[in-house]
Amino acid sequence: PTTASEVARLREEVVGNRNKLATCEERFSQARGACEAWQREAEEANRKATIAEQQRDEAMSQAKALQKEVDLLQGSPYLHGLRRVSELKSLPLTTLKSIQAQLRSDLEQVDKE
Repeated sequence: PTTASEVARLREEVVGNRNKLATCEERFSQARGACEAWQREAEEANRKATIAEQQRDEAMSQAKALQKEVDLLQGSPYLHGLRRVSELKSLPLTTLKSIQAQLRSDLEQVDKE
């Protein structure tokens, strides 16, 4: 037969175990919440990375299109040798004369058309 003291001890043990269980459940709930927050952060980071990759691809495509446009302009028979005005001061006289001659030639071609 179980004694009253043994029943009391078992009740205390049950209460202690319930408290431990409640503590474990609280910790588990906190851990689950942290994991869910990390998952949301990871999903947001992935979404931002995808957007950044799309923007990069669009910028690369635009840069390629602009480079093609520049290449076409440089390859045209007109407007050869144009540089920034600030660069003209540093060019040798022979280069300046060459640019001048080419521009005159280009101007004559434009006037003919």
